Amino acid sequence: MRQTQKSKVPPNSVTQQELTGEMIDAMSSPQKARLIAELESQTPAQRLAESRPLNAKERAQWRRFKKRIGRPKIAKGINAIVRPS
Repeated sequence: MRQTQKSKVPPNSVTQQELTGEMIDAMSSPQKARLIAELESQTPAQRLAESRPLNAKERAQWRRFKKRIGRPKIAKGINAIVRPS
């Protein structure tokens, strides 16, 4: 059985629950400011220490996402460059 690590986030913290974009949009300005202050108070090393490796499903999702990053190869609005002979 795999043990999960407990987050060191205070119990009344905004970041304790998993937030969605809709939840953040619905927050008032003071709540958003508190959330931003909490996130910016941590150093990158602290955030890395609290993170976990991706599971198999998340790794597959990340691989699919990475394939789409960058300039589109074939898409609407893409024209081939043809040199006159």
